[in-house]
Amino acid sequence: MAKRPKISKEEPINGVMVIRLQNWKYFYRFVTQELVNFPGYCFRGQSNSEWKLENTLDRLRKKSKVLIREEYHLDAFKYAARGRRNGSLNELSENDWWSLGQHYGLATPLLDFTRSPYVALYFAFSEESSADYRAVYAVHMSTLLDLKKHAKEKEEKFVDIFTPLTEENHRLINQAGLFVRLPPETILDEWVQKKFSGDRSKEAVLIKMLIPNRMVEECLIHLNRSNINHLTLFPDLMGASEHANMQSAINKYDTLGLI
Repeated sequence: MAKRPKISKEEPINGVMVIRLQNWKYFYRFVTQELVNFPGYCFRGQSNSEWKLENTLDRLRKKSKVLIREEYHLDAFKYAARGRRNGSLNELSENDWWSLGQHYGLATPLLDFTRSPYVALYFAFSEESSADYRAVYAVHMSTLLDLKKHAKEKEEKFVDIFTPLTEENHRLINQAGLFVRLPPETILDEWVQKKFSGDRSKEAVLIKMLIPNRMVEECLIHLNRSNINHLTLFPDLMGASEHANMQSAINKYDTLGLI
């Protein structure tokens, strides 16, 4: 009986390529041996592979069944934030305001991404999940920026990608973070498939890596020893608390203890 391949790749269909890994260990092999030939991607980890790449503002719209206009929603946050920005007088761009709100739990049109595939792997595995597979997505930044340029010329709505300049989000810096901003009622994976329908290129705009939901603690221990954990990714008391929780919950998470 033939063994299952450690890494199986499907041909890109409508701009999307699906990669199946036998377990999390082969993620490192894929990134170091194969993904190096696919430059220009940013990454996002999700604990359930069935979840769509949908922003929190659209999910709020569906839940509330109320017409929520972005500009009014953002203005409401700006007014509510008065006197609560630690005395900062910095003027923020619209995207910076959205990223600040995302940091503090505001429903936004943004999706978090990172330049680091290993940070994305951590976010895929750090939350509890009963799903069969976890997922790490890779989206090609240059392609999105090219599409944005052409859409602007035609005055069409576009998927944006940006890195905020605000210094009020230290988590973003530690996570090598950036954002993808979606137009209203847009799901990124479905948008890519529609935009590249019939495309037979070997280049994938979106890569979806499926990783079986097992050996979770082993994965988190390995990432912790690579200095990827809540303590480094969340440089605040919440990060310290979550890191301490993992130390207590996972055997051999930190073999040196409090030294």
